[in-house]
Amino acid sequence: MELIGYEICPYVQRCIILLLVKGTPHRLTFIDLEHPPSWFRALSPLGQVPVLKVEDRALFDSGVINEYLDEAFPPRLHPEDPLPRAWHRSWIAFGTACLSSLAALYLAKEERDYLRARGDLLHKLRRLEQILEPLPFFGGKALSLVDVAYAPFFVRLELLQGRHAFYPEEHFPKISRWGKALLDLPQVQDSLVPDFSQRFFAHIRKKGPYAARLFSP
Repeated sequence: MELIGYEICPYVQRCIILLLVKGTPHRLTFIDLEHPPSWFRALSPLGQVPVLKVEDRALFDSGVINEYLDEAFPPRLHPEDPLPRAWHRSWIAFGTACLSSLAALYLAKEERDYLRARGDLLHKLRRLEQILEPLPFFGGKALSLVDVAYAPFFVRLELLQGRHAFYPEEHFPKISRWGKALLDLPQVQDSLVPDFSQRFFAHIRKKGPYAARLFSP
């Protein structure tokens, strides 16, 4: 089984984390998305990562890949009952929206773009704070696919917040507690390439001129 991705892609990281949590043997192949190899388009109809090669099939979309991994390799992280499972899937979708808002913030080209993205992100975080329980993980004491989906968000949030405090953590105690619990997981730390921070901020400098100034060291 081979996972194909890009070193700083949060959606690839979701899949790496789950593979590590499951202890599933796999090979990891990183590609340059701006100059992908000729064989990549045949595997990924959307031209996006992650892609998981399993036998003669190529799976794409991080949500689809992680659902497959959860069903194929025990123990299950998704709830067994249909309603809680659908609830978890709903908040995974919300986590994807949070990642998009965060990306809009750190890739902002102008101040107005940054302020719009920051407002949108804070609105989402307030909604998330409302539904969280004061527990280590989203579903309680055990890790779930929701936690796996949000971990890349918290990795990037912590790095950005360390450079420029753009959101008031004291107003989000449950989110802060949850983020710390996820960042403390060895599988989350092991899912990052050694020079992740340097690559991440280099990407910001290349793509988001206003954000690059704001989050400069």
